[in-house]
Amino acid sequence: MYTTTLIIIYFLIFLSLLCSIYVALFLYRSKKNYLIALYSSSVALLSIDIILSFIWKNELNKAPSGFCFFQAIFLQYNSIFQMACAFCFAVQTYAQLVLFHQSPSNTLRKFFLCFIILYPMIMTSILIVFSLRNGAVKPRLLNCDVTDPAWVRLFGWSGINQLLSIPGTILSARTAYEVYKHMDLLLRSSGTSSAEEIITQDSTNQQPKFSRDPFSKKSRSYNITRAAAIRMVTFSFLFALVNVFGCFASFAAIMKGVSLDKGISSNDWVGATIGIFVFLVFGWPHNFKKVKQIWLNG
Repeated sequence: MYTTTLIIIYFLIFLSLLCSIYVALFLYRSKKNYLIALYSSSVALLSIDIILSFIWKNELNKAPSGFCFFQAIFLQYNSIFQMACAFCFAVQTYAQLVLFHQSPSNTLRKFFLCFIILYPMIMTSILIVFSLRNGAVKPRLLNCDVTDPAWVRLFGWSGINQLLSIPGTILSARTAYEVYKHMDLLLRSSGTSSAEEIITQDSTNQQPKFSRDPFSKKSRSYNITRAAAIRMVTFSFLFALVNVFGCFASFAAIMKGVSLDKGISSNDWVGATIGIFVFLVFGWPHNFKKVKQIWLNG
């Protein structure tokens, strides 16, 4: 039977799915900012993975064990993948707004590509081994997940993976300070949409607009708007905080030596709303005419 809480969280998941698909397709059409496009695509896949519980009307005890295991591992993989994308985006934001790089270098781009491919695969493989050995995948109210013993989650989204949020938060805090200190160097808002403002900074064809003299910092300027810079910092900083909040339930279960609660937890609320958060930061249209033009012209 679907409770009011379950209905609300499913509504949020469906809304998150639509929002993440919109952002992913918008950035794909614009051919810019592949990190956030990949991140949004992963959020959409995670939402679909959870919605699959509808097939058994959320009575997952009746679901085949193979489906339950796949749903749990695929959910963990997408969560790890999202953390990898967010970490790379924090590094990219730091490089652009603190180090005054117009776009990531080829070396940094190759690192991003290798990291977002290899890191989730390695961590998920380790998680699969420990989950199989300990029978850790169990059905919950919303979806199947790695729950018992809870310590196995340390090798998934709620554990080692969260260590990436520490350097990401540090870089974001440093970037936020620089944006605040050098607000006068940022271009004024040009009336574009949130997503369009962000993607303009990811061009590889433009040259940096600052003096070649390393001691002449006052002559430097950014080629992005103030709103875009603030949104870039906001995403990196709040993403880390939101994910730390989402891990409280897992850490509490590990410390108590019990399995993860089968009911709705902070993990579920974070997973249900992350796509909406991405849309508000990157996809909210401030200029509908320009957004329409991008969709029509690509």
